[in-house]
Amino acid sequence: HPREAVVIVPNGGEKLAALAKALKAAEEKALLRELRKGVRAPLLTLIPKIQESARRKIPKRGGFQAQFMPSLTLKVQQKNTGRYPGMRMLAKYPGRISRIDRGYLRHPVFPDTENKTRDEWEWITQPIPEGFFTDPIKEEQPEIVKAVEEALDRVARQVEIDMTRGGR
Repeated sequence: HPREAVVIVPNGGEKLAALAKALKAAEEKALLRELRKGVRAPLLTLIPKIQESARRKIPKRGGFQAQFMPSLTLKVQQKNTGRYPGMRMLAKYPGRISRIDRGYLRHPVFPDTENKTRDEWEWITQPIPEGFFTDPIKEEQPEIVKAVEEALDRVARQVEIDMTRGGR
């Protein structure tokens, strides 16, 4: 399935990776869980906004929106360590989702399923409003980055408090 992804990584992901690595090494499972939840939560708020954007921008006429919306899968992917730590907002759809986000919908004019193969149908590319996926993310990105940074700082402060109290 083709994907469209937007990566959100505050400060290049170094702080996330360092904090996750330290918590894992210290076997601080509760704080590691709080870190994961804290950095994912702001991105999860994007899912209904992207769905609403799709309802506004994807054409209803011709039945495409009715077919598109149930097939669209949105999820947050998180990577705490490795080469590119950070979060991704992923959209999956069986068709070319990046083309749809860029404002182009390719579809057959009148598909003749009885007498012709798909290759023999007449296809057109219809312009549609662009950015159903990327626009809500761009609009919310400053707030999301701020919320993720706050979650990182909150967990880092908790680690410092635990260490001064004689914790690990």
